[in-house]
Amino acid sequence: MRYRYVLVAEIRGLMPPADTEIVIDVPCVSGTITYTANRDSIPEVVDTKAAISSLMMRGFAGKSVEDPGAERRRKVLEIRQARRAANSPKMLVILDINSVTEDFELIHTREEDEFIVSLGESPAKSIRSSHERYVQSLFTALSLSSPTDLAAKRLVDCVLFYRDDGKPIFCYEMEGYGTAYTAAPMTQEVAEEARNFAAQLSKGPDYADVNRLLAKSMDLANDELLSFLSAWAALEIFVSKSFKEYEKLLFKYPGAGRLAAHPDVLQRISTVMSDKFRLTDKFAMLAGTLDEAGVETDLKTFGGVKGLRDRLFHGKEVSTKKLPCESTRNLVRKYLRLHLEAGSAR
Repeated sequence: MRYRYVLVAEIRGLMPPADTEIVIDVPCVSGTITYTANRDSIPEVVDTKAAISSLMMRGFAGKSVEDPGAERRRKVLEIRQARRAANSPKMLVILDINSVTEDFELIHTREEDEFIVSLGESPAKSIRSSHERYVQSLFTALSLSSPTDLAAKRLVDCVLFYRDDGKPIFCYEMEGYGTAYTAAPMTQEVAEEARNFAAQLSKGPDYADVNRLLAKSMDLANDELLSFLSAWAALEIFVSKSFKEYEKLLFKYPGAGRLAAHPDVLQRISTVMSDKFRLTDKFAMLAGTLDEAGVETDLKTFGGVKGLRDRLFHGKEVSTKKLPCESTRNLVRKYLRLHLEAGSAR
């Protein structure tokens, strides 16, 4: 059976392309990604499904509708007009995937001229789960490609099915989904770069946890503490997983070329075994390899963030109203990006 998976997220930190939209083909998931400010670019069939759900809720509550077709059309129009009226300047990213899944039995169905409604089980949940890795990779990739820190809020997460004759099937498993931000312009270059990063990030197991945690930190539905801890965990996992690669380079070319590791690390190399490096040492070696000019500044940022994390975990008094979520994410996205670029160059 054919299905269509539509995910729409509002991105804070990237300005939408001016007077146009950017559409990128993504063959690896049989879909497209659209970057736009136009709320009408959200497929109307998604709103039709939402409108039918709303009418069913009214029916369950005992409220009758004289003309369900007219009421459905009115509700769809209301949903779309409300989006326009909000006049939000934030950019939308629309992931639209068309693929196939195994046929499944439709039960408790009602067929109308334009669609079929089913209240039975469907593979919608497993389809969402199968694409979640790519969604997380896309958010991470946008963060790497953007010159500014980003946050994401999911607005639509919808699975639609289609009969062989093209008629949509709406299966109902009910779905729901004062920080200042700077915003950079969304360009074709950023879109292309994000597609390439997403392809790298979605392959293999190495980046799965980093993707998941960085995406969670970017999610505006989370509170400040969860956002910070997710960003820190993404940073710690990335540094620990990547370290072995840079450790090999250090012992192969000690103090040579671009691998001008931080002096504190070189001092410790003579006194500790290679498997005894502290997390700060690992970060210093990675940062010194990938950005020799910025390692001092980034080490100070890393030390401050780690110190705050340690105070939190040791039960010390820490205000959770304003945590360094952005600076922690910036470290992750800077060095993950440099790491990916260095890997492509090797």
